[in-house]
Amino acid sequence: MKVKKVNGTVKTVIATLALMFFFINFSSSILAQCSPADLRTEYRIDGQWLSGQNAITVEQGASIMLSGLPNDVITVSIITPSGVTRNDNYSFIAAPDNMGIYTITSNEGCSVNLTIQLAGGADAQNPSAPSNLTANSITQNSIALSWTAATDNVGVTGYRLFTNGGNPIDLGNGTSHQINNLLPSTTYTFTVRALDAAGNTSADSGNLSVTTASEGTVTNLALNKPATQSSTYGSVTFGRASNAVDGNTDGDRDSGSTTHTDDDEPQKWWRVDLGAVYNISEIKIFNRTDCCGSRLNGAKVYVGSIDSSNPDDYTDLGITLNANSTQPFPGLAVNGRYVMVHLVSGQSGFLSLAEVEVYGSTGGTGSGGSSPWNVSSNGIDFGAANTAAGNVGIGTSAQANYRLAVDGTVHAREVVVDNDSWPDYVFRPDHTLPTLEEVQAHIDTKGHLINVPSEAEVRASGVRLGEMNKILLEKIEELTLYMLQQNELQKKLEEELHKFENEQ
Repeated sequence: MKVKKVNGTVKTVIATLALMFFFINFSSSILAQCSPADLRTEYRIDGQWLSGQNAITVEQGASIMLSGLPNDVITVSIITPSGVTRNDNYSFIAAPDNMGIYTITSNEGCSVNLTIQLAGGADAQNPSAPSNLTANSITQNSIALSWTAATDNVGVTGYRLFTNGGNPIDLGNGTSHQINNLLPSTTYTFTVRALDAAGNTSADSGNLSVTTASEGTVTNLALNKPATQSSTYGSVTFGRASNAVDGNTDGDRDSGSTTHTDDDEPQKWWRVDLGAVYNISEIKIFNRTDCCGSRLNGAKVYVGSIDSSNPDDYTDLGITLNANSTQPFPGLAVNGRYVMVHLVSGQSGFLSLAEVEVYGSTGGTGSGGSSPWNVSSNGIDFGAANTAAGNVGIGTSAQANYRLAVDGTVHAREVVVDNDSWPDYVFRPDHTLPTLEEVQAHIDTKGHLINVPSEAEVRASGVRLGEMNKILLEKIEELTLYMLQQNELQKKLEEELHKFENEQ
């Protein structure tokens, strides 16, 4: 019995040593042939794809979570990149300590290390929560979401998406997903959690509330467009102007998607540049929800087409905001490129917004609201009767004394200037023509003609084309009268001279 036991033990030792010797030599031979491009292959466990996916590419040193119990026999089949299953399968028994490191040979003769960790044992750590959940594209019937990837001690295997708190949808390991077949003008709330192969789940990403576009409107025109504001509180990232056009309507400051100005300035405003003039049909304002909703009380919404931070340069839509979390304003028909939210001058407190959405279309014909601009088949005209916004500046701020102020050259084929009077009065009998002596005296004293503006006056106030043309014509007509007088005097002198010559 002792001999048999010894012989059995010796045989076991010899077989074990032989197997170890084989694997050492085999591993040494294949590792010498490895290159980074070769270290890619696909695996399946007991005929099932890893993690329930169609295929997984395993890099060198990758960690893969397997479902199994200690002492379960697990078979690994090597699948080549072309989809051919190799004949050499590898079986091993799961280690009792739920952890095993195995070398698997690829079809190119190289090897990769696979860390096998069993569920329900050593891995009890949850993945981190996904962050920066954002809506990147919003239409009437779809919303495209994206988020920053979560992390895990072994590896994240997928994500779970909740819509309005209902049944979740399990997604793959990507960081984006588009939801289709949604209803127009409807608000949806989304949450994402991360998963690992052990069944551990992360905390929620935080709620993201998004409203689909209204029927008959285009995508949110303000989404990811350049935004500015009067100031940013403490230069903190959570208060940036761009947070109100990032597609995230979450009104909790901790979500990192609200704006925040200082409170020690007389003018507090936020503005978005749509990039082009649109016929705006709807504006939606999303307020803070964690606190401070009353900060929007009394704020007004403006639309304009010039790059200005002065609300007087814009059209007041007659919209006054309140503390409500969501404030939609449909039925607008106002043309503009810039949308501004302005807190009433002198009102204390901060200006905070969660999101501003703008809907509309190009090529619109309505003016609506209180806009002074009217678009029709005849072109665009400005309602001059609107004295509150009746002046226009091109290349300069509109000046109070002029309907149109232009800093630059005006090129035209013809300019028509209306004038209520014209210097035909020069030729009337009751007109008093200054004598040449009076003209000479005025020139000697003033340095310019009578009724003609001086150089200093022109420098200070410019030249009024209609008035100046009238003055110049007046001088030409007066000069004509002087010439006629001189002609009459010359004729009389010639007659006197002729009479004198005949008397000799």
